Amino acid sequence: MSTGVATGSATSFALGLERREGVPRPGLIGYGPVLPVAAELVAATGQSAQINRSGYGRKGVPGAITGPVSWGHPLTAAHQLEFFEHIMGRSSKVDLGSGVFRYTFTPSLVGCVDTSFWVLVAKGEVELFLRTGVKFAQMAVPIANNAETVATLTGDGLHGAKLGMASPSAGNTGTYTLGPWGRGTLSSPESGSIWIRIENLAPLRYKVLQASAEPNAAAWTGATLVQEARIVEGEGYFSHVLDSQTLEDLGIFDSCNKDPLEIAFPGAPADHAALAVGDVFELPISWSAPALAELPEAGCYTTAHWITEFGPEGGPLAPMDFDSGNWTLGWPLAASPGNASRYRSNLYKTGEFSSATTLVRPHRDNFFADAAQAQRHLNRRMAWEGQILADGFRESIEILEPSVEVTSSARPVANSEINQETIVLNAKTNTDGDPPTTVNVQTDRDWNPSPQG
Repeated sequence: MSTGVATGSATSFALGLERREGVPRPGLIGYGPVLPVAAELVAATGQSAQINRSGYGRKGVPGAITGPVSWGHPLTAAHQLEFFEHIMGRSSKVDLGSGVFRYTFTPSLVGCVDTSFWVLVAKGEVELFLRTGVKFAQMAVPIANNAETVATLTGDGLHGAKLGMASPSAGNTGTYTLGPWGRGTLSSPESGSIWIRIENLAPLRYKVLQASAEPNAAAWTGATLVQEARIVEGEGYFSHVLDSQTLEDLGIFDSCNKDPLEIAFPGAPADHAALAVGDVFELPISWSAPALAELPEAGCYTTAHWITEFGPEGGPLAPMDFDSGNWTLGWPLAASPGNASRYRSNLYKTGEFSSATTLVRPHRDNFFADAAQAQRHLNRRMAWEGQILADGFRESIEILEPSVEVTSSARPVANSEINQETIVLNAKTNTDGDPPTTVNVQTDRDWNPSPQG
């Protein structure tokens, strides 16, 4: 056990794409996050509906377990691919040759991908936990003069656990590497780790015990309850489990509270065939953050790399100069509370896609003020351009918006200094119904978009 205190500088943060919403898969990527980071689950408590004749407050009622997820990372061409796809929904890839690739992202609710993430957070050695079913509703990119440009992602998650990732026993003969995974809150964490032993493959059945060390053969023989893995649409999913010896809940499940231990074996039956009867896995209660694969260093962007161009809708573009700004890309999320759990069951995209930009400059002309007054849409290109990669291809993030609405142009006379104009822009579809925003990313990272719907 750590004897120190957690500090922000000792924080580890990693994300991986899930097999399905709420079910992790291997491939965790470590990020050097820009603080602050938020990912905790918080349990709410509601007031009892009963009164007390003496005027005393009664014990509260356990409520929803929720918690936002937010973190920041420097804006780079290589590091935001998963998140552009995640928020916008559609993606494609073109190999430009010489190890350079162009990825294109457009917003869509039709024929789109629906990705989710699992997250590991380590606050030094004091607290480690996993979040699952994480989705992001927004990417916000503040743009300050000659400062590092950072993309902050905010969203939510469904579930989580303080149990670590599965560790196979040294005596295992199977080669299964997709799990198992545990989630929920243990009622007696001081009793040790969760141990799982495979009893049958088709159907997949197993026993579960809690102990400070791996149970011996007699302990497994004495444990009578054999439990069956839950398969949903051909894929392993979480199911509520009991202690195979005591037949009692390992998580919390009493007269008023329910936060049980659930276990999943991800994969289809063909994946489960890599298990062997007698294989044992530990879900550790005491663990350390694993060594994390990180994306290669990709530099950063500042306003020196930032390019903005405007023109009439359907017309040519001309460069314009701005001092600062903020670009926000997003699609709202709605949580389904579901039933049979204090956790939410699903997160859905809802409402409308949004690409909103605020730009600040000296008030030098009435280009944007006139467009706002006339409700005249504009053609806009914004980009961050970096180094040459190969064969003249330049690393870049490009945003194309052919029909931008000028929501406002504020030009107050605040003092005797230069009047500042603050312009608010929103991307809209045009009369042809084209995507309001297209993001093109050019990078030497060889990444595979998710299968498109």
